[in-house]
Amino acid sequence: MLDDSDMNQVQKLIYVLAGPIFPALFATIFLNIAQIFQLHENIHAFAIFLLIGSVFSMIYNLIQKKIPSN
Repeated sequence: MLDDSDMNQVQKLIYVLAGPIFPALFATIFLNIAQIFQLHENIHAFAIFLLIGSVFSMIYNLIQKKIPSN
């Protein structure tokens, strides 16, 4: 695990955003692959639901819940 002193601000931002953004990115890529290769309609539907769920999850995880105390 990285220590806070070893990371600059940009690295910290990337580290924090990678968790919520990766599932949405993965679902987008999955949906594009399903469309490019014209996979079965059920796979398209699953990819769309996966994308919608990951976007809601991303928004929920990016909203700050409470202010951390120091």
